[in-house]
Amino acid sequence: MLKSLFFTVLLFATNIYAEQISGHATRPNTEQVIKDFKAKNFRAYKDNFQEITTDALLQKNIISNKDVLINLAQIDSASNLIDILNCDVGTNVAWSSTVYNFDVDSGYLTCLIAPSSDINNPIGVFKILYPNAKFFSLKI
Repeated sequence: MLKSLFFTVLLFATNIYAEQISGHATRPNTEQVIKDFKAKNFRAYKDNFQEITTDALLQKNIISNKDVLINLAQIDSASNLIDILNCDVGTNVAWSSTVYNFDVDSGYLTCLIAPSSDINNPIGVFKILYPNAKFFSLKI
């Protein structure tokens, strides 16, 4: 019992010391987030993902051909839209992609891509064109 208590305290103290040395806390500083929100300083919280070119997607074997970046699915309702939007473009199992943003006016679905082994560190974004989404946005 005493040994486990000692190791728990030691682990806790080591973690606090490591945070102070590195300058990185394991959880966000709530006060700073509130200050930034009130000051409308959102720069630190914006994702700045680089758009990956079609050639780079092909070269990294993320997509098999450039035709998968255009989806001609018919979109005629909001529920239909939700069912159709998909970033799964035959990506290699070494890669994982997910919906990042959708602009119904332009018809572009932006997908976030990361290695499957390291999904917390995406390498960038790529876009899939849904040309029929433009016509759906005109109906709304």
